[in-house]
Amino acid sequence: MPCFDKDKNHSCDGCGRETSKCLDNDNNHRCDICNIDLSKCADNNNDEACDVCGEYCGNWIFELNGDGYWLTSWKKVYPIDVVIPSTHKGLPVTGIGNDAFRDCTTLTSITIPSSVTSIGDNAFFWCNQLTSVTIPDSVTSIGDYAFSYCSSLTNVTIGNSVTSIGEYAFSSCFSLSNVTIGSAVESIKFRAFDSCYSLTSIIIPNSVTHLGSAAFDGCSSLANVTLGSSVTNINYRTFYNCDSIENITIPNSVTSIENEAFYGCTSLTSIVIPNSVTSIGNNAFNYCTSLKSVTIGSAVSSIGKYAFYKCNSLSSITFNDTTTWYSVDNANKWADKVDGTQVDIANLTNNIDTFVNSLNYWYKK
Repeated sequence: MPCFDKDKNHSCDGCGRETSKCLDNDNNHRCDICNIDLSKCADNNNDEACDVCGEYCGNWIFELNGDGYWLTSWKKVYPIDVVIPSTHKGLPVTGIGNDAFRDCTTLTSITIPSSVTSIGDNAFFWCNQLTSVTIPDSVTSIGDYAFSYCSSLTNVTIGNSVTSIGEYAFSSCFSLSNVTIGSAVESIKFRAFDSCYSLTSIIIPNSVTHLGSAAFDGCSSLANVTLGSSVTNINYRTFYNCDSIENITIPNSVTSIENEAFYGCTSLTSIVIPNSVTSIGNNAFNYCTSLKSVTIGSAVSSIGKYAFYKCNSLSSITFNDTTTWYSVDNANKWADKVDGTQVDIANLTNNIDTFVNSLNYWYKK
């Protein structure tokens, strides 16, 4: 004989057996015993599934995306120490969506499962208590602003399947001192590590071909930089105001040094421009006040305005190719390589001010 509970006290009137857990056999979200409203899912055993209807009722919001789910937000409880589940409703959790943890100022740690392949834009933007992140080898892309303004973040390990680090991805992570970039990264985009004031060293792996503009702009503690053998350009403001860099080796893969690339690197003492480089942009080494020695490769055919301006410690300049050089004050004439005034390259070291304080563009034919 089944239990019955006419007085609705959650105890069987016949045998006295406790029936304290609400039952909803007809799935109408009202208890069959006490008729209490069960329209809001309950999870008394903390398995993140409703005791009544079996639907997921954890703190996370998921959206189906192809053959898996993306975690897109949280519901009610501000997360602190988060372990992202690897599956949801029998399918893998493959992504962390745009803005998923944005402005989550309580978050102190995050564990990303190996099922995740993508981290969206702004995913952890302004998680200012987050201290460390390990991005697993399964992840292939890190979105724009993904960890921007995570001001307590000190350590980041980027897995060996990531191919792209988005714009501003780690920008303004003021405490970030240790970064390991995985061996598959091909592109470090615009301002990816901008204003990471505590970063002291970086190794750009050989897989990287694109080093974005202002990628390390304002990294004032950055003293040791290793550039991989595939980087093709030192772009606009890539190392702008990185005033702790003393020496840097530019690989033979580089073909151009763009405007303001090393502007304000006040600790830089010497630079060798390899024979692969064809152009040096405007203000490229402007205000490198400790720069003493410059070697300019044989393929360089144009040097922009103010390229070595204010490099007042410069005492040695070597041109690997002493082909006739010209100086001109007009950008159009510089581009067309016409109407310039010939420069005596052979005696330039003896007349260093001609180079350092030149307000003109330089070119060779």
